Amino acid sequence: MKTTRKVIGCVFLTLAAICICSQSTFAQQAKGDKELLFNGSATFTVGVEGGNSQTAQATIGLGYFATSRQEIGGGTTLIVAHGGGASFTAVAPNAFYRYNFGKDGTKTFPYFGVEGGVFVLTGDVSSHDGYVRPNFGFKHFFKKNAAFDFNTGYSRTFGEGGMSQIDLRVGLAFIF
Repeated sequence: MKTTRKVIGCVFLTLAAICICSQSTFAQQAKGDKELLFNGSATFTVGVEGGNSQTAQATIGLGYFATSRQEIGGGTTLIVAHGGGASFTAVAPNAFYRYNFGKDGTKTFPYFGVEGGVFVLTGDVSSHDGYVRPNFGFKHFFKKNAAFDFNTGYSRTFGEGGMSQIDLRVGLAFIF
């Protein structure tokens, strides 16, 4: 547990340092721009009831900037989980909203968002109906229309046997 707290603390400090030290560049989304996002994460849980578990997920999403700071969109997540007394594969269509705190012309900026979706499951588990995931992260543009996207969030599933999870997602975003 202490190790988990240290890791979470380091993630928060790293995000804060990057946000404070962001530099100017030509990259910045504008009202009406679209974003194609690819991200993924892997989770390894030890000491849970029923044994250790592993989860991998990959997401593809499409967003629309209603303003230069507000983005709405949707996507699909593929989740593969094994262990902890169950194995399943899920496809989760989702919708999201993000608000970024970037200043015009910044290369790196933080954002806050919320995501929600429903599960279409196969395998040993069919009790999770959907999820909600408040999150925060940052984008770092390395080209005019391409950025690294890092975010962490707290997911809560609904339905019988609901569970909670904190995850870190890493991905690429392309603005067009």
